Amino acid sequence: MSQPNDYLPPALTTAAATAALALTLSLPLLQMDAVSRHLLNPARLRTKRRRHQLYETDKTVEIQRLRGRAVVQQAADSAAAAAAAAAGVGSTKVSSAAAKMDGSTWRYNPKSDRLATELLTTRTDYDELVAQIMNKTAASPYVVTIGRDEETEETAGLDKREIYLWLAFPPSTTSPSSSSSTTDKGNIKREWRRVQVPLVPFLTALSDAFDDQITSTALCFVSDASSGLAADVLHSVLDEDGGAGVAVVKEPSWMVTVGRIAQGNLVRRENLVRAVFGLCRLEAWRVRDHVGS
Repeated sequence: MSQPNDYLPPALTTAAATAALALTLSLPLLQMDAVSRHLLNPARLRTKRRRHQLYETDKTVEIQRLRGRAVVQQAADSAAAAAAAAAGVGSTKVSSAAAKMDGSTWRYNPKSDRLATELLTTRTDYDELVAQIMNKTAASPYVVTIGRDEETEETAGLDKREIYLWLAFPPSTTSPSSSSSTTDKGNIKREWRRVQVPLVPFLTALSDAFDDQITSTALCFVSDASSGLAADVLHSVLDEDGGAGVAVVKEPSWMVTVGRIAQGNLVRRENLVRAVFGLCRLEAWRVRDHVGS
């Protein structure tokens, strides 16, 4: 049976192959900025560069989001293995869990992470979480990431356009909380607590709580184009006085995400202002032990 190319003259077959090769080679070349400068007018060149910048930013944000959740999961697995080893429970399971802590073999498991994360969606849930955060004797949470959850609509029947905040509470070193620790024969079982909450409703409640909180912590925001050097210089200058009450939170990853949310007008401005206030106060609350009373 004849093939389609059998009906084409050799010259046409060669021309078609050459055209296909040229198209394949020209597409990557058009993506190069050096080539685009000669082919596109200034307006289209700016548009192309802006789209590429946004693409790279979003890709970096997504990588950082997964990296943050992976770090928390690894810390939780390590804490669980250490707790099991200290209790002398299941030596085989402990050794296999410890083996996963090897950086070359441990892998982030999104399904396991999801199962270990609490999805909080009610006002009662928000109030309980805020109360845990405001408890000065409890461990303060880390801001893990901010973003949408594409699987939420299927698993919980919620709007997948909702933007969520992920928090991670490290094991408490003082008194256990009712939701993050349990007791077994009088011993405290300490575990990481991972929660997922809608960004705006929860941070609005948290901001209200911080508004009522009397604190001596002063926030100083440093923003410039020195790739973070300004924060380092400020810290070193203040540290010359003996390090009296200075803590630096440098380039938290959630700031880039919040910037993209603002650019896309995904959240109303007044709600976003409250969210940023709550996040900044939460970061300061987490490092309060470093600045004294």
